[in-house]
Amino acid sequence: MNARDRILAAAVDDLNHFGLTGLRLQRVALMAQVSAPLINQLFGGRQGLVVAASAERSRIVIAQLAELVPDVVNDEMTDEQLFKSLRSLLEESLDPGRRLDRYNLLESIAISRHDAELSEAVGVAVLAANDRLLAFGEAFAGRGLLTEGISAAGFARFVYSILFGEVMCEFDDRLLVSNAEWMAILMHSSQGVVQGSLGA
Repeated sequence: MNARDRILAAAVDDLNHFGLTGLRLQRVALMAQVSAPLINQLFGGRQGLVVAASAERSRIVIAQLAELVPDVVNDEMTDEQLFKSLRSLLEESLDPGRRLDRYNLLESIAISRHDAELSEAVGVAVLAANDRLLAFGEAFAGRGLLTEGISAAGFARFVYSILFGEVMCEFDDRLLVSNAEWMAILMHSSQGVVQGSLGA
């Protein structure tokens, strides 16, 4: 791994642990085994590093989220496999380890509104994830498996609302429910979007 890649990896790690305001060049330099002046030279200072690290973090998180969505360009996938894939995606949304990823992505998206370079980088990653999620929805639509009136885009919005809407509930203990109860809600809600069984 070259110096730039080591710096970027260290900066992403630092962002994940200390947040945007806590990122420190000296700590990143120490983790990457480079000098702070080299960081300034390669990234133009702290702000440039924050932008680059936020963009990289977004790319990584979005790629991980996109991996939850099956690659359905294969027409040999059965209806049962599609439903099983959707169920797996719903189950994955319960993983507490993914919570920090969702927070980090939302943070990067929020700050990207004020930085054109970061906005472009986040936008490219989001579009790639959207392509995959829309293809998943189109696989259901193409087989007549979406409820009447639900489009592939509506399906994609449903999945995003599950992945990111849950973040808002995590700030209030009164809205916390068991994984079993939440999965039951997700399964029931899914039945309004897709026609068929997601299995037990």
